[in-house]
Amino acid sequence: MLYGTQPVAIPQAMASVRADGGIVSTALDGITMLQTFMEGRLFPTNYLDEMQRTWNPIFPPLEYGVGIMRFALPRYYTLFMEVPPMIGHSGASGAVLFYIPALDLYVSGTVNQIKKRSLSYNLMTRLVMACAGAWRD
Repeated sequence: MLYGTQPVAIPQAMASVRADGGIVSTALDGITMLQTFMEGRLFPTNYLDEMQRTWNPIFPPLEYGVGIMRFALPRYYTLFMEVPPMIGHSGASGAVLFYIPALDLYVSGTVNQIKKRSLSYNLMTRLVMACAGAWRD
């Protein structure tokens, strides 16, 4: 028998994989951890400053500091509407956990799928833009 000629179906694969350096938690627990981290109650704030000192591009619009991501959309991505940068991290299966300093807003959630990787970012951007618009009015 030739291997690799038939597709392999493993419907419970993601459910059976243990955490591999990621966070497995509720949305509220994730926000609590990120808030504690960003406010300097978990580690000294100079650690956070050091982690954000240099942003290295991964692929637009994602950049990496030291163990932390920045999601910063250029204005041409959003029909020239301003979307503030978001600091945090995302997961491989559509999970996001970000802080938006300009709005003092924390966002945590997941779309629980990996097929369309941009979906969680699109939803998060719409949420942040809606909050920014509501707070501006």
